[in-house]
This record gives sequence, structure tokens and C-alpha cells, in this order.
Amino acid sequence: MKLKNIFLLILFTTSFITYSQTNNELSLSLELNNQENYEKIAFGGNVKFTKWLNNYFGLQGGLKVYKHEVDFYINSPISNNEDYYFSEDKRFEIQGILGFSLSSPIHSNFGIMLESSFLFNIIPYDNISYSIDSKNKIGKTSNYESKKYDEWIYNHFNPSFSLELSIFVSKKSSPSRLNFGIGINNQNPLNAYYRATIDGYKLKDYADLYFDKMNIVLFIRFSAMLNTNQDEKEYL
Repeated sequence: MKLKNIFLLILFTTSFITYSQTNNELSLSLELNNQENYEKIAFGGNVKFTKWLNNYFGLQGGLKVYKHEVDFYINSPISNNEDYYFSEDKRFEIQGILGFSLSSPIHSNFGIMLESSFLFNIIPYDNISYSIDSKNKIGKTSNYESKKYDEWIYNHFNPSFSLELSIFVSKKSSPSRLNFGIGINNQNPLNAYYRATIDGYKLKDYADLYFDKMNIVLFIRFSAMLNTNQDEKEYL
């Protein structure tokens, strides 16, 4: 009897979800990311697909791309005459997004949305560039030499999470809407350097690469419905 009840519950739940899955949403976001740990500004964007199970809850997945700078140096742990310089004007990160959305209409033309996402690097390896600058003094003359290096680092997929709150505006029966929002995430843009080992020494032991502050994100998002149930012609 219990087995029958469980079967009926599963059947009912599956049928309800299947009926409710009538709204697919595609969105494009542009964002400004204030990286508190490193006092840098990163620019990025993402594309997300949301499957709304009902008017208030949806599951989402997508891709995020952002650009940031790298600029720091450390004194060599093995020589007083050497310094390690790490500098990249344009470093790009590509991440996958998995999460959920909660939507709460306040009026027919606007509402609020809360989104929570898990982010991870699509490629588990990163390339880092650095130079070792050395100074050799011969008599009263000092000679400077700089050598550049590249290494591939296993980044452990650089997992992180984000939480975003936004206000959306849409017209009644319109297939599109506009979101303005703010969010936080614990993404470490220098994760590859944090995990790097050079000359047998871990960079994290000699440079302040540990993440202990949340990043603040400001974003704008445009989204459109891909299909809508005939009985639900108003936007979520």
C-alpha cells in the first residue's frame, strides 16, 4: 500500500511539473564586478537559460565570461637579487553557471527576483604568465635581466557561488523584460596564481592571494521568453 502511495505521489508530482514547464527564458547580462580583495574592477557578461517550473521558481544554467587585470609582484624566496612580476592587462575567465531563480511579481509591470548560482571554470587548467627580474652587480655596474615564463596550472575548477537581487520591469503580455540588480560572489580571480608553484615555492605563501572578501556586482539584464503556454500569456 505504501509503495502504491509513493508511486501515485511521484506520478502526480511528475505530471504537475511537466504541465508547469511551459516557460523557457533566455537572458543576456552585462556586469561590473568590484573585486574587493585586489581593488580591481572586472567587466563581464553571461548568457543564461531558465526553465520556469511555475510563476515563481525556475532552474537555470548558462555561461559567464569576464575580463580582469593581474598586477602584483613578490620578492624571490631564493635570492635577494630577484623579483617575480605577474602582469596581465587582459585575462579572461569562462565559467559555467548552475542555479535557481525566485520571482515575485509586485505589480503587473514590475517585480523582484532572487537568484542563487554555483559557478565553476569550464576548463580546469589556466595559463599564467610571469617574469623573473634579476640584478647582477659587477663592481660599480649593475646589470638587469628579465626572463618571461608561462605555466599551466590546475585550477580545481575554481568553484564559487553568487547571490543576486534585482528588480524587473516588463509590459503586460510582453515576451521580454529588463532587470537591474546587485549581487555578491566569492569568486577569486587570482585562483590560478594562488595554486601556482614556482621554483618549488607556493605563491600563496609569499603573496596575499587568499580570498576573504565578497565581490560586489552591479548588472543589467535583458531577457525574453522562448515559448509561453496559451493560458499564461503574461510574463512571469
